[in-house]
Amino acid sequence: MAKSQDPRRTNGIFVTGSHRSGTTWIGKTISYSTSVHYIGELFNPNSFFLEGLITDWFHYVTPEERPEFTESISRILNYDYVPNHRKPYFRWLPSRLLAYRITRKHLGLPRPLVKDPIAAMSAEWLARTFDWDVLCIVRHPASFVLSLKKSGWGYDYQSFLSQKTLVEDWLFPYEGLLNSPPQDVVQAGSVIWLCIYHVLSEYSRRNPGWQVLRYEDIVGDPQATFNKIYDHLGLSYTRRIANKAIENSSSANLVNAPLDNPHLIKRNSQELREQWRSELDPASVTRIRNIVEPLASQFYNEQDW
Repeated sequence: MAKSQDPRRTNGIFVTGSHRSGTTWIGKTISYSTSVHYIGELFNPNSFFLEGLITDWFHYVTPEERPEFTESISRILNYDYVPNHRKPYFRWLPSRLLAYRITRKHLGLPRPLVKDPIAAMSAEWLARTFDWDVLCIVRHPASFVLSLKKSGWGYDYQSFLSQKTLVEDWLFPYEGLLNSPPQDVVQAGSVIWLCIYHVLSEYSRRNPGWQVLRYEDIVGDPQATFNKIYDHLGLSYTRRIANKAIENSSSANLVNAPLDNPHLIKRNSQELREQWRSELDPASVTRIRNIVEPLASQFYNEQDW
């Protein structure tokens, strides 16, 4: 088991990466700690957290927007928000968030955990502004593409292209790819992977304190990896949490999440990790690799393909 909890650690925890990279599973597993409260996706345009501020998927916070974002996110991190189902008529009713606010005020607990792959493009600014411990999750490009295909999630690149500052600062090397309509999910998923991890790899290089983990390594040995994650975050990895980690990655679980519950965290992790090898044809895998290299070689070697 990991070393005992560090009571001095009160800063937030940020789990990011690409969507469909296991961030929900990882964030939920960390939040089994009684010292952590799971908040969710702040930058999801469908979320109530930052209503009126988020205009695009993968929103890139510009310098002009930062004061307003800082104020709104600070409020959320202090649990001074009202869940969507309690608006607008029940704001005055006591909720568990009141208990969190009181506890945090007097004891410095629980630590907020923000799981948000949609905030990937703003990850560096968020981490530096709010002093977050960052876990960046990388998923194999072919596995990512297959997950998009199975979930039926599409993408037309417009959320990238409509953000001129994002393109000018980071995505200019791929502007040609982004301006070409995707032929299919293989091309679209590969380009999305490339854009997200191009930005995140540069952020992590500039911030060596970030913990960068491959999804495949976590599902390969969830017990050992979560033990290390908890240790890195100064949290106690208890027997109860270890048992939950085993339960959520058991071979008895479903391999694929049902379409009506794409964020199901109880999955057959071992089967899921290698599923792309049997379900993607060799030509598709070659296309994926041709698009994502040489960036992908920072995370995956020849044997991983």
